[in-house]
Amino acid sequence: MADAALLLRVKQMLVRQLNLKKKPEDLSDEAALFGGELDLDSIDVLEIVVGIEKDFGVRISDRAVGEKVIRTPRTIADFVANADLVGGAPGIASAAGGPA
Repeated sequence: MADAALLLRVKQMLVRQLNLKKKPEDLSDEAALFGGELDLDSIDVLEIVVGIEKDFGVRISDRAVGEKVIRTPRTIADFVANADLVGGAPGIASAAGGPA
């Protein structure tokens, strides 16, 4: 499970990548990224994927993984935390393109 500092970093990345008009602290940990208050689209997903790779050095390797990860700030933070803990897992690749 992700800690508060990582969650804040994820929220900061979301606000920056999506040009949101709110403060990272105002985003709920469980805010639904699709069909919720943010109601993102496919272009927004690409922005989030780029932000995850750039800020955290992990890549979402395929659509199935992305659908599980890009749901809420917490699910993104948990994904990043797990990537750091296990040093790579199915669906996680390093930014260099190989296993983390």
